[in-house]
Amino acid sequence: MKWGSILEPIIRNHFAAVTGKTVMEVKAMLQHPEHPFMIADVDGVTTDDDGDPAILEIKTASEYKRDEWSEGIPSYYNTQVQHYLCVTGVSKAYVAVLIDS
Repeated sequence: MKWGSILEPIIRNHFAAVTGKTVMEVKAMLQHPEHPFMIADVDGVTTDDDGDPAILEIKTASEYKRDEWSEGIPSYYNTQVQHYLCVTGVSKAYVAVLIDS
């Protein structure tokens, strides 16, 4: 978890460089406007290809977890992303993962 926090800005910058998208770091806990118990700590905000807002969620994983990513985002992270979409009202998210090798 510590290394995930340390590497987050590096991964965010790499995502921006690879995709050509501008990514803004979010330095606030976000709260659903109607359900205050629903909160989100998103790693970044960007836009999709149509210019609509999109969330960037950043993950790090060890080599031992590589297989969990072989068919896409693991369900336990997908659930988190879906929750963040609900909290923010945004309809798209990108997930950037750095897998240690």
